[in-house]
Amino acid sequence: MKQLFFTTITMSLMLLACEKAPKPNQAPNNETELITTVVLHFKDSLMSTQTFRWSDIDGPGGQDPLIDTIKLKALNTYDLSLDFLDESKNPTDTITREIEAEGTNHLIYFESVMSQLFIQTKDKDANGLALGLMSNWQILGPGIGKVRIVLKHQVGIKNGDPNLGETDTEVEFPVRFY
Repeated sequence: MKQLFFTTITMSLMLLACEKAPKPNQAPNNETELITTVVLHFKDSLMSTQTFRWSDIDGPGGQDPLIDTIKLKALNTYDLSLDFLDESKNPTDTITREIEAEGTNHLIYFESVMSQLFIQTKDKDANGLALGLMSNWQILGPGIGKVRIVLKHQVGIKNGDPNLGETDTEVEFPVRFY
């Protein structure tokens, strides 16, 4: 009887202590998405649209990315919406919907030292913090420069600080305001 009791306890402890080993080549549950393409959709006050792309289909280390120069009229205001895509898949995977659905875990921010450019984020996540899929660009005068767009993954730590979290993607566009 004692042996049966000890055997039962030992087996129970072994079952509780065992953890399933991951299968080889099995993707993790919270896999980061591959972002091969960032598309910028600008709309001016007359509802005229312009689209610019940054694309690196083969990923880092392969061929150089294809990058459009953003060309916008000075002394104008534009609404910008962003799309993040994985064009390595067929059909193309639109990551934008996931970023929007998980907005409390993502932050998109813009960096530029151009004095002619003022960018204001228009959309917010469920907690009222900036998301960045939609923004307003005011072009205050002619100029040439660069704009960096950074998508941060900030699970459980998002507070509006762009220095927190992991960078999902970071792209840089040349810009010309005329």
